[in-house]
Amino acid sequence: MKILYDHQIFSYQAYGGISRYFFELMNQFQTLDDPGFQLSLKYSDNVYLKSLAGFPIEHLPSVFRPGSKLRFLATYLLNKRLSSGSLRLGEFDVFHPTFFDDYFLPRLRGKPFVLTLMDMTPELFPELFSRNSLYNRLVTSRWIDGKRTLARNATRIIAISETTKNDAVRLYGIDAKNIDVIYLASSIESQMDTDGPAFGSSRPFFLFVGSRFGYKNFAGFAHAVAPLLVQDGNLGVVCVGGGPFGSDEQSMLARLRVRDRFTQSDASDQQLITFYRQARAFVFPSRYEGFGIPIIEAFSCGCPCAISRSSCFPEIAGDAAAYFDPDNLESMTETL
Repeated sequence: MKILYDHQIFSYQAYGGISRYFFELMNQFQTLDDPGFQLSLKYSDNVYLKSLAGFPIEHLPSVFRPGSKLRFLATYLLNKRLSSGSLRLGEFDVFHPTFFDDYFLPRLRGKPFVLTLMDMTPELFPELFSRNSLYNRLVTSRWIDGKRTLARNATRIIAISETTKNDAVRLYGIDAKNIDVIYLASSIESQMDTDGPAFGSSRPFFLFVGSRFGYKNFAGFAHAVAPLLVQDGNLGVVCVGGGPFGSDEQSMLARLRVRDRFTQSDASDQQLITFYRQARAFVFPSRYEGFGIPIIEAFSCGCPCAISRSSCFPEIAGDAAAYFDPDNLESMTETL
């Protein structure tokens, strides 16, 4: 059997959970005789593809500024032509699109396609996905609307948790029998060094991993942990990923009198392992996730988890985590 993957998420993301998911699938398939696969693209800034053997990827000329919308659009359109060409050739058995542009539907010519649903965030938090600008109308609206269309036309659907499956059935009105739940895994164990790198924090700390906007509930976490930081002058918080603290975040932390206790790091996987191993606890205050892979990363490293009792978290963590109400600061503080 041969699977065709298209360009979409590797045109979108330099790094991130969805592109990591598809990279890991292809990386594992390379060790097997069957299935075979084809990845149809030429240009990408994705960091994971660098280690995918046999798939040389080029970067667009530097005239397109890294991270700019113009660079993304140029990358996307060039790669889309290549993916469309691969679809027309039809030298595959199953098509697995890597995101939700429905451009390929007229080109399948009866071939089956499988769709992976990671979460239902745009449907549950529409206020976070503006459609006002030209870019948002051309790009954001296209994939949000395409996601619904594809879910209703897919031969089979993979959902990464029962929560995501149930949300898709409820919000899209699709048949639950067409959805298979296949949980995510973490490759972090394979990267563990017994001794670990000499990298970490000089003070005891709570660990926050990932983006900090909106439903991720970073502000709620900051307010809940602040009394503990004030009480214990040696305790801190390390945030991995999500970019440097913005001006609003810095102002909030200053008002809470804990600005100097929060640090941010763009850590490698090996450094992240060390943070998990050294943290007092990993804290996941998000109001919603499709799976929550940092939970199983923390488990792999023996790090205690204090997490929201919301969405899929109890499904993933079971009785191996301490839970709090993400909308109740006292509950979060007490659990921490």
